[in-house]
Amino acid sequence: MDEISEKTKLTAESLIGETAHELLKRTHWLTAVLENLPLGLLLMSTGGHIVRANDAFLDLSRIDSIDSIDHSSDLAPWNETEGFHEGRIECITKGDVVRKILELPDGRYFTGIFIPVTSNGESNGVLLMVKDVTTDEVSARRFDAFAELFDEGILILDTDYTLVWANDVFRRWFNAGDDYVGLPCRKLFENKREFCKNCTVAETFSTGLSHRCFEVAEIEGVGGRTFEILTGPVKNSRGEIVQVVKIIRDVTDRENVVIDLANTKMNLESANVQLTRRIDELAMLMELSEALQAVDNLDENLHIFLTAVTAREGCGFNRAFLFLLNRDKGELVGRYAVGPSSPEEAGRIWSELASEKINSFADALKTYRKAMADGDIEVNTIIANLRFDIDDTDNLLVKSLDSTTPKIFKDALNNPESRELAETLRTEDFAVVPLFAMGRPVGVLVVDNVITKADISELGLKLVKMLAGHASLAIERGMLTSKIAEQYEKLQEAYEKLRENQELLLRTEKLSAIGKLSAQMAHEIRNPLVSIGGFARNILKKAPDGSSIRKGAGIILEEVDRLEGIVDDVLSYSRSFKPHCRNTDINGLIARTVEMIEDQFERAGVEVELELEESIGEISIDPEQIRQVFLNLFKNSISAMPDGGTLKVVTKCYGGFVWTEVIDTGVGIPSDYEGKIFEPFFTTKSSGTGLGLSISFQIIEAHSGMLWFSSHQNEGTTFFIKLPQRVES
Repeated sequence: MDEISEKTKLTAESLIGETAHELLKRTHWLTAVLENLPLGLLLMSTGGHIVRANDAFLDLSRIDSIDSIDHSSDLAPWNETEGFHEGRIECITKGDVVRKILELPDGRYFTGIFIPVTSNGESNGVLLMVKDVTTDEVSARRFDAFAELFDEGILILDTDYTLVWANDVFRRWFNAGDDYVGLPCRKLFENKREFCKNCTVAETFSTGLSHRCFEVAEIEGVGGRTFEILTGPVKNSRGEIVQVVKIIRDVTDRENVVIDLANTKMNLESANVQLTRRIDELAMLMELSEALQAVDNLDENLHIFLTAVTAREGCGFNRAFLFLLNRDKGELVGRYAVGPSSPEEAGRIWSELASEKINSFADALKTYRKAMADGDIEVNTIIANLRFDIDDTDNLLVKSLDSTTPKIFKDALNNPESRELAETLRTEDFAVVPLFAMGRPVGVLVVDNVITKADISELGLKLVKMLAGHASLAIERGMLTSKIAEQYEKLQEAYEKLRENQELLLRTEKLSAIGKLSAQMAHEIRNPLVSIGGFARNILKKAPDGSSIRKGAGIILEEVDRLEGIVDDVLSYSRSFKPHCRNTDINGLIARTVEMIEDQFERAGVEVELELEESIGEISIDPEQIRQVFLNLFKNSISAMPDGGTLKVVTKCYGGFVWTEVIDTGVGIPSDYEGKIFEPFFTTKSSGTGLGLSISFQIIEAHSGMLWFSSHQNEGTTFFIKLPQRVES
């Protein structure tokens, strides 16, 4: 028993010794840790009595020892530091760790962590851990002060999008209280969802890059504002993104300035465009005026004006129709039109124009004239037969003559006032522009955009009116010039008629004198010829056959017959050609005349073709005289075809006249002789009097007809006869 007790005693002592050694070892270890820990440690009882402090705390407190200090209220400089006593009491009261920033009187800052010390669930004291954070705190306070200098709202967000820090501007804008730290940012933005709609915080966390966006939101007491939102990453020493800084900048005033500048720029650009347009308009007006002044022809002026209205460099309308006032007839007449007839034609024309280099309105006139050379047929067909009595005051265009203001007609087909003109011009929308010169109406211009369907603008019509002011004077001048030209032409015609009558009178007097002389000579020659012919016939009867006397008498007789023929021609020419007309079948007359000299055609190797229009019927002519005309023409044709050929006679009827063509395939009439063919006694033959064509000409003139010819050397000659298609009742 004693032996067991002794062993038990030894074991207990051994255990106590080991335990004490272990406790001593741990105490030394704990003491070494506490002394070497860079944190200041102060152990206080629940009543505030100082139990222990490590060297780091003494160094931070700048005291040598706490042996003479019993209570924390005597521990300088901590006893004078706000939050020191409050932190201890709050830690004991709550039984939980309390953190505070302690600012010492000397300006240093410490992080104070009050940790409750408990045993068996009861609080026995408070362990205070302090760390010098003066540098960080000063920097933070400087940052706060610096951040408050700006008008931007600044906040720092943690990785879970909770607020770490925000400046006063942000807190004021978004009504963030003192307890904002740790709140989710969406909590502050829940009434301003615009800031979440395009939020770039997630992108910054994801990419590590700064981002920018703009939002518009309502700020209480301020109203609608424009904000520029910037987000940037905050990285640790390892380059990991731990936080995001978000800067919200009110750029409303700047944006307003930008908007004002943009509006000012836009206004300046608009003014510049208007000024440029005005300069272009003035340049175009000057070039148009010069182009109009350069020509006196009315049609040319009209073409220039309408080209200016339809050219892209001008007013740019698709089509233009011009109606001019004829004061003499009291009519408004469709005169000229310009424009394509279809979208396809417009595409072709505009494509050609697009490929041309146009530097001026003068270039445009030339280019458009070339491109539109065959493109105005339909529009001119539309306008060609349009004319309106100026007394028709219900007519839209006539009414426009009394107005000085252009007028636009939209949906014209459904407007009773404009329907008729819209249907005629085949358009839906058009505009009417009155033309005035020196206070008097000149005409009316109608424009449309039937191809492009573009709206007709007041600005476009204003430009048309400006062009019309210049063009109207040129049109009035052109009309006066045309009128003067017409009067001049009439005077010229009268003068030519007078000159022709004078020539005719001289010719008549000359022919009369020739006729009288010819008649006297013919009578004087005829009597000896009769005697000579009589004696030649007697000799021919009595002379034996084959004798030289008989042969000579035959020659004398032939020459006498030839001379008697010449005398007959001369007497015929000297007689009056007053026709004795009666209703005669001219086709039958021609056929019988051909039969009369059929043997002559056969001997000459001439083939005769007749193309006689059966519907002609009878006309009032002197058949003997007209037969003489055809005989003269047929014989001339035979003479013109010495090697044979074809004679073609054609009759036709139109325009109240009977037209006859005598066509041969002979040698033709030399150009030098063409002006002398109808003169008396002119001939290209070795025999004959040269009176046949002259007599024929006078016969046709006596019938109120015309005789002329067309000839080509070695190709043939065609004689034309034109006789009135009249019948005696």
